[in-house]
Amino acid sequence: EKLKTDQFDVVLMDIQMPVMDGFEATKAIRLGDPPKSEIPIIALTANATPKDFERCIAAGMNDCVAKPFTPEELFRILIKYTVPVVTLSESFSQKGNSLAVDLSYLKSVANGNMDFMKEMILTFQESVPDRIAEIIFLVNDNQWIAVAKALHKIKPTLTMMGLANLREEVTAIEDLLKNNELKNLNHRILRLADDLSNAVDTLKLMPL
Repeated sequence: EKLKTDQFDVVLMDIQMPVMDGFEATKAIRLGDPPKSEIPIIALTANATPKDFERCIAAGMNDCVAKPFTPEELFRILIKYTVPVVTLSESFSQKGNSLAVDLSYLKSVANGNMDFMKEMILTFQESVPDRIAEIIFLVNDNQWIAVAKALHKIKPTLTMMGLANLREEVTAIEDLLKNNELKNLNHRILRLADDLSNAVDTLKLMPL
């Protein structure tokens, strides 16, 4: 009923609901007229076995998030199925550093909730150093498949923090790894690791 009268970017679909469960609700949406019938639908369910996931996809949903979930897990899915609209407002560049941080997308997602924004930024600051250490270890050990997976995991976070240049560099490195173009790639990835570390420092200096 809400979809008939309002515009949304994504639907978070509870599976167990009275009168009409999530499967039937999804089928009803998909039988409607585009573009609303094509809206991304994400299942929220405490049942997260492979069989449950397959049933959600078969019903027409795009993805599934298991309850309980963290804010970071939820927003990783939201970023995957929505197109970020980022402006150059609310940007910050560290003096002497080419890194530019743009928190306008994070602010829009947080709906102006500054406590939530601070929580997401703190999560970034605490988690990225471990990711950097992991990437450096894998590069030095020539575990290129694992390197690609580790880089892919941090892309949604870079989008959330408005680090567009770093996200583009990660994508470019992923393409080189996919094509097995490894010449001088270790140096490029290590430079990226330095940039990620600088991004953490930049966010620590950013006024909120």
